[in-house]
Amino acid sequence: MQRKPISEEDLDLILTEMFTRVGADYATLKAQGFLMQDRWYMQHRWSEQEQEDFAWWLAGFLKQHKYCKGQYRNQDAGYYIAWKFLMNYGWTTVSKKEEAA
Repeated sequence: MQRKPISEEDLDLILTEMFTRVGADYATLKAQGFLMQDRWYMQHRWSEQEQEDFAWWLAGFLKQHKYCKGQYRNQDAGYYIAWKFLMNYGWTTVSKKEEAA
């Protein structure tokens, strides 16, 4: 069974949330062509805790909008897909050492 592709509208909502969490305005940056830059996801940083909080938010969003359900490899399917997204497009994570400084 194929997974339902994420609509452009829902992707905008996901990215708006992700950008907001690092203090960036997604709509403005999108209009300026920010997402067309190579490695745009390397331009902002967040802590491991912020990343984890977003992963759980995204997992809930994906389930609520019926992009996934149930379990995948003994783990919550939404959480698994959220981490696949973050591994490809998540912000750079600040190390605990940098965070403490």
